[in-house]
Amino acid sequence: MVLLLVVFGVTILVVRAGRYWPFISDDALISLRYAMRLLDGHGLTWTAGTPVEGYSNLLWILLVSLLGFLGLDLVAASRILGFLCFAAVIGAFGYSSRLRAWRDLMPPVVGTLVVVLAAPVAIWSIGGLEQPLVAALLAWALVLVLPLTDPDGRPHPKSAVAASLCLGLLCLTRPDGGLFTLSLALGLLIVRGINRSSFSLVATIIALPIVATLGQEVFRLFYYGQWLPNPALVKVSPSWLHFFAGLDYVSGGYSALRPIMDAAVIVATLFLILRRFIGRVPSNRVIVLVLPALIWMIYVALVGGDLFPGWRHFVPVVVVAAMILIEAFRWIDGQFSALPSTIILGLIAVVGLVSFVQRQDADPENQRAIHERFEFDGQVIGLMLKNGFGPSQPVAAVSAAGCIPYWSELPSIDMLGLNDDYLPHHRPEDFGQGWIGHELRDDNYIFARRPDLVIFHTGSGEGLRVPGFRHEYTLTTFLGREPHEVRSKIWVRMYSEKIGIISEENSITIPSYLFDGNTMTSFLDGNGVFVVTISDENPISYYNLPLSAGTWTIEAAATSPLQVAITRYHDGVKLADGPLPRKLVLENATRITSRLTPAQGGSSELRNITITRE
Repeated sequence: MVLLLVVFGVTILVVRAGRYWPFISDDALISLRYAMRLLDGHGLTWTAGTPVEGYSNLLWILLVSLLGFLGLDLVAASRILGFLCFAAVIGAFGYSSRLRAWRDLMPPVVGTLVVVLAAPVAIWSIGGLEQPLVAALLAWALVLVLPLTDPDGRPHPKSAVAASLCLGLLCLTRPDGGLFTLSLALGLLIVRGINRSSFSLVATIIALPIVATLGQEVFRLFYYGQWLPNPALVKVSPSWLHFFAGLDYVSGGYSALRPIMDAAVIVATLFLILRRFIGRVPSNRVIVLVLPALIWMIYVALVGGDLFPGWRHFVPVVVVAAMILIEAFRWIDGQFSALPSTIILGLIAVVGLVSFVQRQDADPENQRAIHERFEFDGQVIGLMLKNGFGPSQPVAAVSAAGCIPYWSELPSIDMLGLNDDYLPHHRPEDFGQGWIGHELRDDNYIFARRPDLVIFHTGSGEGLRVPGFRHEYTLTTFLGREPHEVRSKIWVRMYSEKIGIISEENSITIPSYLFDGNTMTSFLDGNGVFVVTISDENPISYYNLPLSAGTWTIEAAATSPLQVAITRYHDGVKLADGPLPRKLVLENATRITSRLTPAQGGSSELRNITITRE
């Protein structure tokens, strides 16, 4: 019957997740880039150079990497793993219910429906981050700990060890996963009392989380040379501003999950108030369930909430709420075993769940998961850069540190610092007063690193706000066509050694995408080379090109013959005009403007021009 429950729940979850398909978080693609580079033999790194721990989900990355090693696409692997983890959550509900008859199915079915109909669960089952694994490990830890809440019962050592294992793995899944261990340990001490037996039990449960935390810290110091991961340095900036933002996040997530959250709070309150009448053991179980959710929400408020759609930090809270309701239905069923009471409870559950779904579907943050698709524009840009610039391996400075680096596979600079060795250790003076995770941008630092490409978001055209940037970089419009069309504006360093103008003593080669008079769009031709389509109506020009005295020959790599008009830049005097190749004799060094058009009308695809001195 547990298997039937799992199939039932996962089927509904797949349908529910379809509403948000194909949402994936940009930060998920950061994790997938670590997985990709690990599989490619580059270790747990985001780019070449000094290793940086820009992730906060080690175990999740390792599990996705394992599926990738087995041949799965990493995006698909993260989603398959997400569904498997929520299947494990449902399996925990079934396991805890000791299903022996069909009547026993009602409590875990209600808990399952709470989970699979919750928008945060549906969104993050496909969102690519570690929330499904957090939910699975927490659910099993709770299921294993709950039988230990009876102070008169004899603790089963295997359950304590198994719970410790789940909590240890949870610490490897998120650095803040230790909060769940602390809250469960505190809960057990509260309900069992302060005595030797309780301390022994708690010691067993916290043993493996301590080992896991210390082990990861040793690895962090050895591999990355840091005490803390970059996400803690970049995103955790305590301030009143962030605290109030965190409170707004917690209250907003709670409101989005009504009436289920209300029901769980009411049930928990009644169990505690009426503990004398309800019974100590069920009340103990509720206390142990409430503490992880309460402590987790306080922590989320203190760190300022979250940036992503779909209330992802409420995923573990949804699991706890579902388990509280399971306890309530199981207790009521034990007190009133007649069929009418079961029917009434079922109707109440149906009404509550219908309202639950309707409220979430109207929630703006859940709607944002439906409309946020910039990551897939980043996929187009990344694949275009990979196909066009892959052999040259230019360095791309990006603000969307997931989608473009993941799909381009180019060496990159994270302009917001999450995957950078310098920025998290050089915070601005007003750190804590801005948007979480977006406070470390330092244009002078990025400019000093001289990236070959600068891409804000997915090609918005924004540039670095430093003197000299527009002198060294030119803004080019690129068209990517795989798997759909996206136009992006990208800054290219004009004299980049990898993709820029090649200027030697007696020759100059200028790629078409660097023509600064270009009003056209660069795209990849059939050979994977960037070209620009030109015609009489849409000529292409390069302004202010310095040439020394001598005899120069101008040639073009194009699909049809071209002609050129060359003028002196400062006064417009014509120096040469006619079909290419064409000679240009200069008695003195000067700066020229060249204007290219098809020699025989129609249009032509231009790759580059080469100017050679005899």
